Amino acid sequence: MGDIIDLKGRRTSESEKVVENPPTPVMDITEIREKQIQQERRIAKRTVIDGLVGFSVVIPGRGLLKVDLFDVSRGGLAFDINMESGHFRDHEEVAVRFYFSQTSYFPFYVKITSSRVFADEGFTRHGANFSSDLSDMTVIGHFVDFIESVSLSLRKDNGDLFINEFGG
Repeated sequence: MGDIIDLKGRRTSESEKVVENPPTPVMDITEIREKQIQQERRIAKRTVIDGLVGFSVVIPGRGLLKVDLFDVSRGGLAFDINMESGHFRDHEEVAVRFYFSQTSYFPFYVKITSSRVFADEGFTRHGANFSSDLSDMTVIGHFVDFIESVSLSLRKDNGDLFINEFGG
């Protein structure tokens, strides 16, 4: 620590000049960031569902309404309701059941984020986010992983004939 270098003697008049830089414009990135977030939402990996499991919504005081699950992702899902059956409002929390058999189901809640009427086809598509109960999210995550994995190997049945016995 004993050796200190004296820099005062090394200064030149050139090094003491102050350089004036032109002002740098300030950009508001709020709009750019919002567009990026919207784009990421559109890109979210979704798996389209076509009758894989039973799916129902609970109508309080009335019972269960079977609806068609359209797609599912880690963030939420979309489902279709026949227009004659009614529709949900945005921000409404809805009890939902995934049925794995006629008597076994997994219950959870979603919050409606959007709805779109397909009048020509007679249904309203609702988009919804999963409610954030941590234990449910773990199960839903595993379920989504399962759906995504299985969907990669699915084949279309083009009317294969079902028989009651094979005579063996």
